[in-house]
Amino acid sequence: MDPLVRPAKPEPRPLQHGVKAPVLPIDFLILDVYKELGRLRDSGKMSAALEAVASFEKARRLYVIMKEGKLDGNSLLSLSGLNPKDFDDNLEKLKFILKKV
Repeated sequence: MDPLVRPAKPEPRPLQHGVKAPVLPIDFLILDVYKELGRLRDSGKMSAALEAVASFEKARRLYVIMKEGKLDGNSLLSLSGLNPKDFDDNLEKLKFILKKV
């Protein structure tokens, strides 16, 4: 009788991680950074990329998070601990640093 009196609590939905189809401009920027990371990983230049971003603390923080795996913009923002303006600026900085490597 207890299940009839107390309805079961709905299961919380799991967090959605992973990059889906880009919608916002920041999504395109995130995909560009992941493409550059893939290019560097394939060519074996990940250590050179780390050296290139070492002097930029916030860009380095994003690099460390993004090299582990693909995440969506909201997850990246929350894991980085940056405010949205710094997040956008340093994501763009990271993209251009990685292009130079």
